[in-house]
Amino acid sequence: MNILKKLSYFILSLFFLNLQAYAAGDEAYEKLKLMIDIMEVINTNYVSEINTTDLTVGAIRGLVSVLDPFSHYMEEKAYKDMKNETEGAYSGVGLRITSKITI
Repeated sequence: MNILKKLSYFILSLFFLNLQAYAAGDEAYEKLKLMIDIMEVINTNYVSEINTTDLTVGAIRGLVSVLDPFSHYMEEKAYKDMKNETEGAYSGVGLRITSKITI
């Protein structure tokens, strides 16, 4: 395990231990601790090397996906691209043509 990974885990551990100290007994923080523990078990015992960023992003997507069908997590680049595409002036009629016309 490289030094950057170890440092990241150390900082995350301090952060979550600090959060846990402020919210002792709070179920949400217990679940966060459980998630970190699971990520550590996966990182230690999985058959091949794991990208912790992928695990973290996957966990965030899972959190957001349970809210409603319209909520999605977007990484920074995708969010900036979406903002660039949707900002500005538009004109026209909002139609969707399938087997029936939807306005």
